[in-house]
Amino acid sequence: MNDPEAQVPVLAGLLSLFVAFAAIAAFVMWIRRWSRLGYMLAYEPRRRTPWGPLAGVLAVLMTGLGVWNVLMLRTTQGAAPQWTADEFARAQLTMSVVQLGFAIAIVAVLVFVNGASWRDFGLPTSSDQAMYDIMLGFWIAFAAMVPLWLLQVAGIMLLGIEPGHPLLDQMQQTPNLLLFAAAMVTAVLAAPIFEELVFRLLLQGGLERLEDEMVGWKYSLPPLKEQVLLTDLDSESTVQPAATDASYEEAPLEDIPLQPDTDVLHRSVGPQRAAGEELWVDRLEPEDLPKLPPCGESIAPGLNHGWTPILISSFLFALAHLGNGPSPIPLFALALMMGYAYQRTHRILPCIVAHMVINAVSVGILILMLSQAGAPEQ
Repeated sequence: MNDPEAQVPVLAGLLSLFVAFAAIAAFVMWIRRWSRLGYMLAYEPRRRTPWGPLAGVLAVLMTGLGVWNVLMLRTTQGAAPQWTADEFARAQLTMSVVQLGFAIAIVAVLVFVNGASWRDFGLPTSSDQAMYDIMLGFWIAFAAMVPLWLLQVAGIMLLGIEPGHPLLDQMQQTPNLLLFAAAMVTAVLAAPIFEELVFRLLLQGGLERLEDEMVGWKYSLPPLKEQVLLTDLDSESTVQPAATDASYEEAPLEDIPLQPDTDVLHRSVGPQRAAGEELWVDRLEPEDLPKLPPCGESIAPGLNHGWTPILISSFLFALAHLGNGPSPIPLFALALMMGYAYQRTHRILPCIVAHMVINAVSVGILILMLSQAGAPEQ
């Protein structure tokens, strides 16, 4: 047992076992919370993004390139040259630099052209909020692993889709330290940041703005059972919305006197809200608070508000990964969960963290398993 090579399978097995238990526990917590509250995450009021759905054109281009690449590979199957491990690793690192460069360029354009702020990018505004978003990202990642595994197995066994992923396949064919490092940079750093920025922030955020405009919502507010108290912190008076949609129209929130320079505490009046889910929104101007629209109003019949953007962005996200075996099927489910988290919080950090954790677990376990065959090539 002192042989380092003999310890590698044990480490990989222990890590896999830990991940499996954590995933089951997180998934059970997710289901129990949903059944108890009727929702997973408290809806946090937000301003619309300063960009529209056209900002998500990059997501459409990425999806089209992914599908085109798969079609080209099928028509030239067997003719593509084989890459060495070093060549593949350098290509992955180059792609990572390009993705991060695109991310920086996108942020710069949105700041200087659309006037996007820190909050518009879905970034935390305090250290406590940042820690909450990180922990939420871990919870989403582990809770998503159970349906991801089940869908992956169903795609392989029931649909007969051959498993495969270009990066993971190359790692198995030619284990190499440079390739391992490139895999971690690409899968754990560059891809999550770039893809969440494109599919969740730009595309889904822009589609949410479009939906709000089409149904006449100036400012997104919680569903009926999660309506909030607006408390003026400079006085002891509180105003509680009535309990029906009809009475909402008689006392719109825009008629509530608020001080524009004070913070506003949003606290649920419904019994479903769990303790500790109070929401702070800084400097909430009264002109940004419209009349409450009918609860659940959406541009798609049969769907609650916000789900049309989630479904569109999730479908394109999955389609962009076409050619990675059955991965698009479980990735669609993962995108739904991350899209839901973004729609509820309007912060992108939980989605990025969840994406990073999912990829880190897959790549990390594979690296440990491959190392049992001996030291990778330098």
